[in-house]
Amino acid sequence: MSMKARIVSRKIFVMSIYEQLVAQSNTFSESVSDIYDFPLYKDTSLAMTHMVYMAERFFTNGEKESEDIYDMVDISFLKEMIKGWTQSFPAVIRSVEQHATTFSFEKMDPMDKAIFLAGGVEYLIHNTPIKIILNEMIEIAKRYGDTGSAKLINGIGHKVIEDLSKEENNK
Repeated sequence: MSMKARIVSRKIFVMSIYEQLVAQSNTFSESVSDIYDFPLYKDTSLAMTHMVYMAERFFTNGEKESEDIYDMVDISFLKEMIKGWTQSFPAVIRSVEQHATTFSFEKMDPMDKAIFLAGGVEYLIHNTPIKIILNEMIEIAKRYGDTGSAKLINGIGHKVIEDLSKEENNK
């Protein structure tokens, strides 16, 4: 798959996580696993349909035919991340909690959470090189996050991914 399709797929995955975080922000739950048990990710086909719609809506400006959308999105990349979501997100949250010194993961802006979760899950599922993930996380933070997002991601993102790497190597 092309590099552009992978970049668009990352953005779609971040947007999907963000969308679900915001939808669940009014839900009170004692369990972190309940909060991140996203309904959309329980049905891979539904999630993929939604993500293709997001690609059509936000990345084509209405200029492409629907069959061209599948050239813009790396479907297998996204499917694997959706399938591995439940097993992967807890390790990402633990690592962010360990390295965020001024506030907890739960107090972070939903977009920052989505960026950390997407980058961490991608690393755990696809073993994408750390430099690529960090660069993409920072670029997404600059574009979609608030004014401090890129600094936060840059400040602890490498530590988070390195922790995930150590955790994977110890398995």
